[in-house]
Amino acid sequence: MTRLMGWKGMTMKNAKDSRRRFVTRLAVAMLAAVLATGARAAELTIGMAAAPTAIDPHYHLLATNMSIDAHMFETLVSQDRDLHPSPGLAVSWHLVDPLTWEFALRPGVKFQDGSEFTAEDAVFSIKRVALVPNSPSSYVVYTRSIAGFDIVDPHTLRIHTTSPTPDLPLDLSLIFIMSSHAAAGPVPEGKTTAQLNAGDGLVGTGPYRFVSYTPGDRVVLARNDGYWGGKQPWERVSIVFMTDGGARVAAALSGAADVVEKVPGDDIATVKANPKLSLVVTASNSVTYVALDEGRDSSPGVTGTDGRNPLKDERVRQALSLAIDREAIAQRIMAGLATPTGELVGVGMFGATPGLQSDRYDPAEAKRLLEAAGWGNGFGLQLATTSGAYVQDSQTGQAIASMWTRIGVRTTVDATPAAMFYAHRNAHGLSAFVTSSSIMTGQASDLLNIYVATPDKAKGLGTVNYIGYSSPAVDALLAQASQEMDPPKRAALLQQATHVALTGDHAMLPVFIEKLAYAVRRPLVFTPSVNKWITAMQVREPAPGTTN
Repeated sequence: MTRLMGWKGMTMKNAKDSRRRFVTRLAVAMLAAVLATGARAAELTIGMAAAPTAIDPHYHLLATNMSIDAHMFETLVSQDRDLHPSPGLAVSWHLVDPLTWEFALRPGVKFQDGSEFTAEDAVFSIKRVALVPNSPSSYVVYTRSIAGFDIVDPHTLRIHTTSPTPDLPLDLSLIFIMSSHAAAGPVPEGKTTAQLNAGDGLVGTGPYRFVSYTPGDRVVLARNDGYWGGKQPWERVSIVFMTDGGARVAAALSGAADVVEKVPGDDIATVKANPKLSLVVTASNSVTYVALDEGRDSSPGVTGTDGRNPLKDERVRQALSLAIDREAIAQRIMAGLATPTGELVGVGMFGATPGLQSDRYDPAEAKRLLEAAGWGNGFGLQLATTSGAYVQDSQTGQAIASMWTRIGVRTTVDATPAAMFYAHRNAHGLSAFVTSSSIMTGQASDLLNIYVATPDKAKGLGTVNYIGYSSPAVDALLAQASQEMDPPKRAALLQQATHVALTGDHAMLPVFIEKLAYAVRRPLVFTPSVNKWITAMQVREPAPGTTN
């Protein structure tokens, strides 16, 4: 637990971090020198910033997990690099009637075990989503509207919905298709998450097949030579989990990794200056936000209040928002690799509000609101954050804590590894936390439905609503948007929901939309995607006659 008292303390900590990174880099470089054995033709090593929570493709709605699973599994509908729907295992789809979508499945596709992909596999996989137990964040939010299936023939599937569902094709772009035969088992979900993590039943149609998974260390994959989309250039892929940003950069500098993600801002210049590396920077679908426990009368991380929970008061939540200097965080902590935001969707994404600005930095007004709410003397608050799961995650938490302390909310930081953080969050053990989430569909409905909708397990709503927020007005707008077939009208409804939940109620405090930086070994070409995945399919040797 760390107590923050200002930017001066941040500077001292950065100096310590720099020394630690130097030592880490030296160690990695020495190890690489020992392990290097000449050219690694047809082998690729990826440095990933976080370890997956599982490789069961239906267990945890998490970009890290999906990035790995995308090598082995595919979806009926794909997303292009800007998150727009495109053909995948389905070559086309259309509405038969307002409650029925028909998908024409791609013929001639084989699973990695040689068996044929059919509509039976699609139905099995979509149904399995709701049957996987203990999911920290369930994919059911994308299947909740499905009422049933009709298998017209092996390559024609009709999906019936409980109400008009304009986003069903895009929703299905997030549901990986498994072999119904390989993943079958005696429990409701077939093979269990533990079995799949061990490689038992881990069979898809993707360009790579499973070799091994060492939790906390790496996933190893081999090329699927029978892939319907053509043979990939890499015979073997190792995805190594490197949670320390300095270690990732060191691996790239030493040649121990071919491409690494989430280069910290203070390492950008180092990568740029190295002639053996290229730097790739792109916008992402990742939003960093603060969540506040506003649903309980008493909250575990709040102190000095005689058991009361001041976070229940919208004025207090607004004060905390006004106390956050988002621009300073974007420039000083994220080194420019962030854009301040006032909503849970990126600019230009579907349902984003044109011209919406984040709350201005106004500590004087924040203090006035606290005084008006009866908390002029402040209170104590613990702010939880992950450590190493996202770029500058704990540093962002420390900066916010320092800013809150200045207005009288005496804030300490509890920075923990991702697994511990999520366990505490899922057990409702946190009063305030700062973390990052991916806008998986590229639409405002994505995070609004799971974070601010009133929890409803049967409908798959509010699945990650750990703040206790509930608004009948927001729920009604989201329900209406989910059935509105006219895109402009649907976007307007989502904008209204954002206005009520975030601008009005301050249900959550968006901080910034992240930009992502990758270090890539020359002459390799890496094509980034807004979805924040890092996969072997994005890495290619340069075309003959070109340079990089």
